[in-house]
Amino acid sequence: MHPSLGRLVLFVACLSLTLLISVGAVPQLLAKKKEKDKAADASPNEQKRAVQALNRLTFGPRPGDIQQVMAMGVDRWIDLQLHPE
Repeated sequence: MHPSLGRLVLFVACLSLTLLISVGAVPQLLAKKKEKDKAADASPNEQKRAVQALNRLTFGPRPGDIQQVMAMGVDRWIDLQLHPE
């Protein structure tokens, strides 16, 4: 391969990589990974909050209550308990 042709190929490869990064392909992939990590970390804590709220504000969780509270969010569920209208 001619030396100037090798430099041209390297330049084009670097330019295309830079365009991919600036367009957002790599940052989007990293953001999705962070969201997965955050969801995995938040799930046990959110479940603990749901169980604690159900234990303190009701007579304890019934089957399916924990999933229902986690689906709507603990804060929203508490608000609905305090303001049922």
